[in-house]
Amino acid sequence: MDLNYEEILEKVKEITIKAGEKIKEAFESREIINSSLEIKDSNTTDLVTEVDKNVEKIIFNSLKELYPNFKLIGEETVSSSESKKIILTDTPTWVIDPVDGTTNFVHGFPFVCISIGLVVKKEPMLGVIYNPILNEMYWGIKNKGSYMNNKKLPLFNKAPIKSLQKSLFVIEFGIFFGKDELNTIVENIYKILSIPAHGVRCLGSTALDIMQVAKGGADFFFSVGFHAWDVAAAKVILNESGGAMIGYRRPNNINGDVLICDEPYDICQRKVLCMRGTIEGKKFQSDILKEIRDKLKDIEFESD
Repeated sequence: MDLNYEEILEKVKEITIKAGEKIKEAFESREIINSSLEIKDSNTTDLVTEVDKNVEKIIFNSLKELYPNFKLIGEETVSSSESKKIILTDTPTWVIDPVDGTTNFVHGFPFVCISIGLVVKKEPMLGVIYNPILNEMYWGIKNKGSYMNNKKLPLFNKAPIKSLQKSLFVIEFGIFFGKDELNTIVENIYKILSIPAHGVRCLGSTALDIMQVAKGGADFFFSVGFHAWDVAAAKVILNESGGAMIGYRRPNNINGDVLICDEPYDICQRKVLCMRGTIEGKKFQSDILKEIRDKLKDIEFESD
């Protein structure tokens, strides 16, 4: 199937802006949020609002009308399915998070976004991430570059990363299911702080965390426990900015000559390590990613 990604991108931008208006209106109306808040599965860190549902409906209905033969995957569709699993095929598939950063949204912290990725033959090919509160839209098409508000990424020069000691990390605690997992996350953060790195930040939105790396504002990001709809769009945008997205461990059965920064990444694996682009090139990028990955203790999570 030959797809006109540039044409698709413009349609997705229009849909995202329309849906973003609903998020911004609700964000500025605190009483609406407080009255429509729900907690999913008795987990106080997994918040849902009527806004999530309304925005997802706008996006899904619009995409279905324009591309009736594409599949649609989102948090609500997966949670309501019998398997509770994401099934990716060769069919073009939208992977969508209508409101990434729901807890931020509820509390009025402005790192909230819509994330829409188009996956074709199991590979993210197009991504749009939009923060309507800060009016920042990121987008990218595989092999066509990535942008923020029409400015090519990275926004900042690919300055050299002289050492981990001079690096800024972004992290997420994610949603955890027990003390052991949380202890491992804290241990990994402690290892980074003990380098000592320049600093560690946590914004509360996996997609927007990765965008800080894509635009060069942060050097690295790592997290576990998120879902495919948090990273599908971000992968395209980050890669097209010169950045790398890999897992916590090298995948099995790949050629030993493949550089770490070129390792295949499964968006359903729920673990990620990202690095921005640098002027030193891929060999340096791979060496420093290995240095970080060797420090991170792995955590077993069931894939999406």
